[in-house]
Amino acid sequence: MKFRNIFYILAVLFISANSYCQDDTLNNSKKFDVDKLTNYYNNSYQQDEDISRLYQQKYFYLFPSSFSELVQIFGYKEDAKKLTCGTLYYDSKEYIDLFFHISNIIPQNAFCSKAINISLNGFWQSDGVSYFQNHLIHKVDTHLKCFINELQKLSDKKIYSFWKFYFDGPSPVDDIPIKLQRIKQIDNNMYDIMCKALKDVQKEWRNP
Repeated sequence: MKFRNIFYILAVLFISANSYCQDDTLNNSKKFDVDKLTNYYNNSYQQDEDISRLYQQKYFYLFPSSFSELVQIFGYKEDAKKLTCGTLYYDSKEYIDLFFHISNIIPQNAFCSKAINISLNGFWQSDGVSYFQNHLIHKVDTHLKCFINELQKLSDKKIYSFWKFYFDGPSPVDDIPIKLQRIKQIDNNMYDIMCKALKDVQKEWRNP
C-alpha cells in the first residue's frame, strides 16, 4: 500500500514522531485508566519484592488488551495536518519492556493469550508498536508451543491476523523462519495460514 510506504519514509526521515506529536489527544480516560497503569508501573519497582510482585501482576492485567488500546496509549495516529500521539508515547519502551519482563510471574497461557489478543488487527508502526512487535517475536521464538496452543483456540481469521502482525513491517523476511517451520508438523492448517500472512505482507510492502 502506497500510504504505508510513504509513511515509512517519513518515519525514517525524522526517526520518531517526537517532534510532531500533539500531546495526549489519542487517550480517552473513560476507556482506559492511564493514571492507574502509571501507578502500577511505578510501584512495580518497589524494594519490597512482595509488594513489587503484587503491582507487577496488577500492571499485567491492566495493560492494554487490544491493538486499538495499545495504539491509544503507546502509539500515534496521523492525518494530513498532524501526528497525534498516545498519552504514554514518550515512555512506551519502558512500559512495554516491563510488560514482557514480568511474563515469568504470569501463568504462561494467560500471557500468551493476552499477547495474541493485543496483536489481532494490528499493523506495523514505528516506536511503541514496533517495540511491542519486537518483544512479541522473541517471545514466540522462546514459547512457541504456548502460542500455538492459544492460537488453536481461535478462528482461522484471527490466526491469520496474528501472523500478519507478526510479520508486518517495511522489511519483511523472505521465508518462514526456521524456528516457525516446526509449526508444519504440529498444525498444518496454521502453517498454511501463516505462510499466506507472510505472502500478503510481502506484497503490501514490496509491491505497493
